[in-house]
Amino acid sequence: MPSIFLYGSLLDKNLRDVVFADSLHNTRIETAIAFGYSTLRYPQESFPVLLPRVGQSAKGILLIDPTAEALERMAFY
Repeated sequence: MPSIFLYGSLLDKNLRDVVFADSLHNTRIETAIAFGYSTLRYPQESFPVLLPRVGQSAKGILLIDPTAEALERMAFY
């Protein structure tokens, strides 16, 4: 069962609803932490990046068993 870790702008439910539309209808969504990573926002960019960082962690959510459409929408976004 594939899972996708989301962080940054896709933590916002309203944006997630626009990006994924109804493609998450059977997808479980759980809070998650990526241990050994942190987020960093580059100057003048509107989105963060996920970087490996020993001893740190990044909060996010996990999409568990997303649909093929959700994966396509994620790739497009």
